[in-house]
Amino acid sequence: ANPVVAQERFEGQALRGLTSGCATIALSQGRTVEPMVASIVRVLGLPFAWIAASRGAFIAELLWIMIAWELLSFLVALAMVYWGLVRARRLGLDGDATPAMEAASVSGQATVKA
Repeated sequence: ANPVVAQERFEGQALRGLTSGCATIALSQGRTVEPMVASIVRVLGLPFAWIAASRGAFIAELLWIMIAWELLSFLVALAMVYWGLVRARRLGLDGDATPAMEAASVSGQATVKA
């Protein structure tokens, strides 16, 4: 096992964990498109990795390419979470509730159905 590759793989997984945190925040507020957009950004890096691999790039170089795209994906996800919270504050929500939850609590129908 190459320690350099193991370290780079760890860095990529750390970024992936941060991105999944943004997805959790977005999903908790009912915004289901945002995790998909962040994943699309990550997938856009695959052609670059493919071209590098076809030209004989080492594994470490491929990992750095994908880490860069993972970082871009995280920044996109973070921006969408930020703007989602800004939008929620403008609507008068505190960022903890979706509009449907807010409407249900105002109308007195705040029951959870399983």
